[in-house]
Amino acid sequence: MTLGLFMTVYLYITGFSCSSLLGYASAIGCVLFGIIFSLSLMQLKAMGAFKELRGVCVMVRKPYTRSLFPRFCVLVMGLVVAATPFVWMFLCSFKTNAEIFSAPITFLPKNPTLRNYEDLLEGRQIPFPRQYFNSVIVSGLFTGVNVFVCSAAAFAFAKYKFPLKNLLFTLVMAFVMVPQQATLVPLFLLMHKLNWLDTIFSVALPGAFNAFGVFFLR
Repeated sequence: MTLGLFMTVYLYITGFSCSSLLGYASAIGCVLFGIIFSLSLMQLKAMGAFKELRGVCVMVRKPYTRSLFPRFCVLVMGLVVAATPFVWMFLCSFKTNAEIFSAPITFLPKNPTLRNYEDLLEGRQIPFPRQYFNSVIVSGLFTGVNVFVCSAAAFAFAKYKFPLKNLLFTLVMAFVMVPQQATLVPLFLLMHKLNWLDTIFSVALPGAFNAFGVFFLR
């Protein structure tokens, strides 16, 4: 199972059903948040979004007036409400479970510890490094095959004339309307016939052949 699908269920079970592992669940959340945030910044930088955003800010810059103060207050209040769970999760990742459930509640860790992160990276509770590595392989394989197949098919539909072109493209568009749930059993039987069950190929390849990608690139 890939990291994204597994962690959603595991974080709920660990953090809420098994309260004795709340610090461990907080460490998982912090690591995942750090990975996603870093990848998002790298993607925005590669796309040149920061330069465009800087240019937009210069164009819409207005002198400060008192009428903007209430807006700033509302934005700050919204920021506090949105950021409080993340800050609490980060602080709990450095606490022991006894301190998390102690009374009265302490905001800052009294005795900060890295035990939760050590358990996570060493795979004591779950094989986190292995699952993350599997996710990287699956996403890379899925993206590479998807881009190659969809771009090749879209190029053929856009640039070439051949018999039954419109009919074939209509069939491609028809596959877009097929719900994903309807293909679960046929895909399972196909993976079983190919002996790909419990392998990375059974997760990455079925979704790589995407009819919507052909339509979008065309």
